[in-house]
Amino acid sequence: MIKYLFISMQVLMALFLIKFALYLNEQSFLLNKKPSHISEYTKIKKTDFIEGVLTPHKKTKKTVLKEIYKPKIDRVTPIIEKKPSKTYKALYKHQTNKFNSNILDRPENWEISVFQNIKKQDILNKPVCKHKYTSPSNCRDPVSYIVKNENKNWLFAPYIKNLSKGYVGVGSDANYSYIAFAKSTWVWLFDFDMNIVNLHKLLRIFILQSENPESFVDKFHYKNAKSSIELLGLFVRENDEKMELKRIFKNYRNALYKNYNLSLKQKGQGKEFGWLSNSSSYQYIRLLYTQKRIAILPGDMLKENTMRSIAKVAKELGVVIRVYYPSNAENFWKFTKIYKENIQSLPFDSESVIISTTGNHWHPKGYKGSYWHYVVRGALNFQKRLATGYDSIDRFLPLRRLSSTHKELSTVELTNIEVD
Repeated sequence: MIKYLFISMQVLMALFLIKFALYLNEQSFLLNKKPSHISEYTKIKKTDFIEGVLTPHKKTKKTVLKEIYKPKIDRVTPIIEKKPSKTYKALYKHQTNKFNSNILDRPENWEISVFQNIKKQDILNKPVCKHKYTSPSNCRDPVSYIVKNENKNWLFAPYIKNLSKGYVGVGSDANYSYIAFAKSTWVWLFDFDMNIVNLHKLLRIFILQSENPESFVDKFHYKNAKSSIELLGLFVRENDEKMELKRIFKNYRNALYKNYNLSLKQKGQGKEFGWLSNSSSYQYIRLLYTQKRIAILPGDMLKENTMRSIAKVAKELGVVIRVYYPSNAENFWKFTKIYKENIQSLPFDSESVIISTTGNHWHPKGYKGSYWHYVVRGALNFQKRLATGYDSIDRFLPLRRLSSTHKELSTVELTNIEVD
């Protein structure tokens, strides 16, 4: 009897020791497990962004951020990215899940009312320049750029993907590719060339009356010219505007058809980029027009009404401007006091970017590529630089970070990099 009791005690003791060992092992795991926010940071840290936002580093989070977010203002030699192909793809992938739906709730009536209430707009009275392909502050280029000439604008894609919120831009239909890719929810398009303003009004009608990109492009085919002109007549009330839209269509129909048909067939880098080559992108633009979320305005970056009115309305709506696209306009003039104040008025946040093009003098030394160099700037830091006296786009040349993946691409002080 005593023998069986002794054996039972041994078995119980063994079970107790096993449970105790499992308990210690569990506690050890919990003690060594990192909190969720550290795990997330470690995950992000391994994503190598193009512009030193976060890079692989063994130091503490605080030390890493302090070192990375303090650029050297006086450097002249551009920084070349170490792992270009990986970094470009990593940033593209990082942006994927921010805003991944073509579905937008219909805006409230008060939102539409505020959005459309642009009281002050610029009067476009600049004389036409004597020479083509230039646009200084005192005159307007005689050429109307009804089709984009920045053929590698897909380089901007990873930096604007799913940024959502507000979009402000100049120029023709290149804007629609950016808007669709960023999934912008409120859009302000303006230009100092009334041909471009009227072109957008024409495109709005055709987009709303075309269920898919193929149908849209067909409206510019010579066989459909008569019916397209009749369509413009049905949807434009004022005779002066009706005549202008018909004039735009007749003068530029052939060039527009060739451009849109080419865009329809081409697949841009990144596959999803391109408002005509990607059906979902086209449908997103159509949705924005259907919900009256795109404003088309006359405006001059060097005048004080349109841009500040946009900023005022955006603030009233509580909308942050995430993407600002001045195209290549900043290359032709110094940053005037009015332009600086226009930029300072725009409500940017830490994710906001400015996408633009400069001349090929921004390319790496010895590289002979296309004329345009594609630049992505951190919008908040751009505002800070303007406040410290920066007065031209080329003042930012020493601050650029060249991508070795794409030699025609640079970034300048992107998100959350502190400016001293």
